[in-house]
Amino acid sequence: MSSKEKNKFYINPERLTYLLALYDLNIEKLLPLINENRTRDTYSVEQINSFMQKKEKVNESFLKRVDKVFNKGLAWIISQRPLPNKKRMSIFFRKDTFNSELNLES
Repeated sequence: MSSKEKNKFYINPERLTYLLALYDLNIEKLLPLINENRTRDTYSVEQINSFMQKKEKVNESFLKRVDKVFNKGLAWIISQRPLPNKKRMSIFFRKDTFNSELNLES
């Protein structure tokens, strides 16, 4: 495996889709953000779709640009672990009543 191949990764499409939904973005709105101030090696919708379908690996530069937009970290975007249940992520759904006492888990 060449050194260039070592620095390429598959993204987790579920995680990128989650971030796009969280920030109310789609791939077309994401492109100007990741291609900003870039004169060469710009990304296209087709390329992003290829990344999402795991047909193509992404390089570290792409991951850094996506991280610059979402600020989640490079490892978070490529992690193959499933996302936690959305219901468990919000404090409002973890408590049965309002004004209940918060514990360490909250």
